Amino acid sequence: MLLAVDIGNSFAKFGIFDGTTLLEKFTISSIRNADASFFQNELAPRLHFLDSAVISSVVPEFDEPLSKFLNATFDVEAIRVDSTFDLGLTICYEPSTAVGIDRIVAASAALKYGTPVIICDLGTATTIDAVDSDKNYLGGTIAPGMNTMASSLREKTSKLPEISIERTKNIIGNTTELSIRSGVFWGYVSLVEGLIARIRTEVTGSPKVIATGGFAEIIAAETRSIDIVETDLILRRLAELNERL
Repeated sequence: MLLAVDIGNSFAKFGIFDGTTLLEKFTISSIRNADASFFQNELAPRLHFLDSAVISSVVPEFDEPLSKFLNATFDVEAIRVDSTFDLGLTICYEPSTAVGIDRIVAASAALKYGTPVIICDLGTATTIDAVDSDKNYLGGTIAPGMNTMASSLREKTSKLPEISIERTKNIIGNTTELSIRSGVFWGYVSLVEGLIARIRTEVTGSPKVIATGGFAEIIAAETRSIDIVETDLILRRLAELNERL
């Protein structure tokens, strides 16, 4: 069995694969400097046998102890995907090592839908990136995700309440809670639509737009700007890479 891990700033997504077939997935918090007991509690009950592991991470304080845990528990030497891997893209980013590996893995995964292509990863942060017809990764935009927007609003004000992230029936809210919920949700939809529209003007051709991440499905349901949703885009790409190695 293969364990593929996509480690983001807030959460780590785990996928258990038989070859490239996804059997099970789960998510845990990507706590900085997690120790062996953390992984023993969070992972040991879910993992029974592994013969390989592949990791994409933007949080070295999490993936390093995770790699040690996998080696000690399953005698598996995890492959850590980084900027030295050939992912089928020419990286037009300065410096090339500065771009998050999650963005590059997602962009390389989206190549199966053809080029040019725009990739939206809608999670803790929102990244919207572009690949041109020659498979040049052009870069993109980074903006706060919905939870980040809502948390920042609550933390920086004294009277605004905490809200749950969900769609509102009307844009105009007639309570403070509904007003915030509407502003966060519909503001985020508008942000995604606006960035996609502006990125399109800088990419030659008619790019398809692929969305992934925790908020991909609820945002895609409210806009025609997104063509395809694949929530497990990065995990599946990691499994494919493992097959190649």
